[in-house]
Order: sequence, then C-alpha cells, then structure tokens
Amino acid sequence: ALCLALLAAGCATDNTEKDAALKRLRDAGIPFTSDAFVNTAEKGDVESLKLFIAGGMDPDVNDTETALIAAADSNRKESVEYLLSIKANPDDKSYLGTALCSAAKNGNTEITGMLLEKGADEEFEGPNGTPLFIAAQYGRPELVRQLVERKIDLDWRDPVTGMTPLMIAARNGDNEIVGILCDSGADIEVKDRKDRNAVNYASAGGHSETVSIL
Repeated sequence: ALCLALLAAGCATDNTEKDAALKRLRDAGIPFTSDAFVNTAEKGDVESLKLFIAGGMDPDVNDTETALIAAADSNRKESVEYLLSIKANPDDKSYLGTALCSAAKNGNTEITGMLLEKGADEEFEGPNGTPLFIAAQYGRPELVRQLVERKIDLDWRDPVTGMTPLMIAARNGDNEIVGILCDSGADIEVKDRKDRNAVNYASAGGHSETVSIL
C-alpha cells in the first residue's frame, strides 16, 4: 500500500509539473505543437524548449524536420547543446539531411564538434551529399579540416554526377580547400561520370593556380 501511495504521489507531481509547463507556454502565446517546438529551437529559445519537454514533447518529433536540425541550420548553439543533452538523435534526417549536414553548410565548427561528440554520422549521404562534400561546395575550409581529421572517405562520389569534394572545390577555384584535401590524401585522378577529374574542372573554370596546386 505504501508503494502504491508513493507511486501515486510521484505521478501527481509529474502531472503538476507538466500542467505548469503547458500553462507557461499558453501564457506566452506558444501553442504546444511540433511546428512550434521546431520554431522555438530555430529561434534559440532554450527556456521555452525546456517547457515543451516538461510538457511531454518528443525531442525527436519530425514532421518536416527535427528541432535539432532546425537549430543547427540556424546556428543556434544553445538549442543544439540543450537538445543533445536530452538525447535528441543527431542522425535524424529531413529534406536538409542531418543536423551535421546543416552545420557543414554553415561552416559552424562549434556545432559540428558538439554533434560529432555525440556520435553523429560524419559520412551520412544526404540529398546534397556528405557533410564533407557540402562543406567543400559551400567553401568552408575550417569545417573541411575538421572533418578530414576524422579519417573519413575523402573521395565519396555524388551518385548522379560522380563528383568528389576535391572536384567541386577545384571547379570553384577554392585553393585552400583543394590544398587541405590534397594534403589529406584525396585522389586527384578519380573521374566523374563524364570522365573529368579535378584538374579538368579547375582548367575549365580558368583556375590556373588551382591547377598548379593539383
């Protein structure tokens, strides 16, 4: 009987805390919906995120994207840190890819470090490529350097074009990223589906200095 009484008391406390959190959200004009939860993460409002979680929101709820992906895509470090602390899945995906794909696009090494520390898949193949491919495409040298230190596949090929991170950096004339990739062991000779390699891309773009690096 004592155990049942203690259990009932615990449930009552949980419900009181949940009701209080939901009331605070209502008072702030924030609906308790998955969209509002994701938007809150995107805005970096960690205190409201905590209210959502206390109110029973699943941290990995995913209608079009998760709160973690939205936070990473908006460079909201505090939101990312909080969501990871409550075990949000770093590898949930959306039309953007994963949170790591978003961090790579933005060149945010701090958020990338947080995600990698929690076991994010550094070789996830999203709609825009792997995190390394995305970082090379968007010209994020520090992010490229951070990823190549993880001993990942430097020569991943886009399934449609056959392009590698080195090819896309060469096409863009991004000498810093080309240098990082070459120094890390990227294959200069690998060819895409149209039989072009990184040198061909650099030459076609008129990037003579890039050609000399290669």
